Amino acid sequence: MHQYYNPDLTPEQMNELDRRNLVMLTAVQASIGNLHPAIRAVFVELHGSEVYLHFIVSQGVDSECEEDIDDTASEFNAMTWNIADVTAVAVLHVDEAPRNWVELGWHPIFWAKGWSAWTD
Repeated sequence: MHQYYNPDLTPEQMNELDRRNLVMLTAVQASIGNLHPAIRAVFVELHGSEVYLHFIVSQGVDSECEEDIDDTASEFNAMTWNIADVTAVAVLHVDEAPRNWVELGWHPIFWAKGWSAWTD
């Protein structure tokens, strides 16, 4: 087996890293074309077989934005159905991301230019 990560990683750790990378790249691919202007940021959180797609949106989200968010989760699920045992769940947050998103295990995949995550 070609070990292209840290040589100290165990095979299980390498498998988990490969799985996380697959999830992250698939989430990016699924969001392409589905980033409505009201979407300020998208974060990915992986917990076991569930992938939480956290969408930070502006107030006054319309049905087109909701459709883009639903489409992203649906496309993610379609892209991973035969290669990973994961299911995407879309979660909406209005205007702000939690300050401790790193500690929460959220990984940013989209951040709108000029958007600030916090109001203070």
